[in-house]
Amino acid sequence: MGDAARMEELGREIQELKNTLQQRTEDLFDSDHTSLFEYAESVANYNTAQFQLKVKRTLKGHGSKVYSLDWAREEQVITQLVSASQDGILIIWDALTTIKVNAILLRSSWAMTCGISPTASLVASGGLDNTVTIFNISGAGDEQPPIAHEFAEDHTGFISDCYFLSDSQLISTSGDKTAILWDINNERPSQVFEGHEKDIMCCDVSPDQNTFLTGGLDTINMLWDIRQANPVMYYGGHEKDVNSIKYLPSGNAFISGSDDGSVRLTDLRIDRAFNAYSSNDMISVSSVDVSASGRFIFTAGTLGNGNNGPEGLCLVWDTLSAIVVHGIDYPSKIGDIAVSADSRALGVGNWDNSVRIYTLMSA
Repeated sequence: MGDAARMEELGREIQELKNTLQQRTEDLFDSDHTSLFEYAESVANYNTAQFQLKVKRTLKGHGSKVYSLDWAREEQVITQLVSASQDGILIIWDALTTIKVNAILLRSSWAMTCGISPTASLVASGGLDNTVTIFNISGAGDEQPPIAHEFAEDHTGFISDCYFLSDSQLISTSGDKTAILWDINNERPSQVFEGHEKDIMCCDVSPDQNTFLTGGLDTINMLWDIRQANPVMYYGGHEKDVNSIKYLPSGNAFISGSDDGSVRLTDLRIDRAFNAYSSNDMISVSSVDVSASGRFIFTAGTLGNGNNGPEGLCLVWDTLSAIVVHGIDYPSKIGDIAVSADSRALGVGNWDNSVRIYTLMSA
């Protein structure tokens, strides 16, 4: 058998294996979100009309567009969050009192992302300077804290997102198509992850911290084992750039938001999209998050009305029914949204230079 014939035969075998795998996946998909929603209605008072989203605080202090938000996760600092703005300043807030815990002047004003460690001891930023910068704010008071760690050589593209696993580990994603797990104390990469064909724009870490997710300009979501360099699974379905990704609290599913205006809910156990959320009003999704119970999904994006009227839109969806239970429009675009670790508050970073804090009821 010649080489050409052998390659053709191998191609057919590969296609047959793909078809078999696809069929077995379809066989496992024996239910859908509609039937589950009907079941939930039958066994519980599943009244989404009771949901309320009320603005309680407006945090002012930035001089330009707010691009990124992140909340501390441990109980004693659960009301603290950090915001990054195009004014080149990180602000650490107490959202309950609106007090500025600290304000950090960055070397570059082109910050695209920020993160705060679970204990609120460290904050990180990154952007068009291709550098992950970490500050130790523990005991800094209201003084400018010194740079504790700076990772400037390993990423060769902009820093698009970052996430603290702990005070000693952080994951960053970049326009160089890689993600890096950093050993903060030893100031070196523990693992470099490669697999995307274009810029990576977002990441999130599973509740057990054994896996993480990325999404990017190649329209693909990828699942990674934190201990190995290559992706475990690929998830398609979006037609444009993936801007935001988030695990559900169980760790068994995730949501992703895209420039195609849609949000997809993917179940990792069946390796396929389980539900989808889209609105004719929202032409692009810039940020997504989920409540601590997983019952509600929060999406933020751009309205498709040109220069007439509001530009930003935040929608709250019932996860199972894919029904919008609440919506708020804004005169300016929304840079980022983030739900607090206890799911009592939603932070919304706006291009009008403010951060609005909403209380969540029935979440």
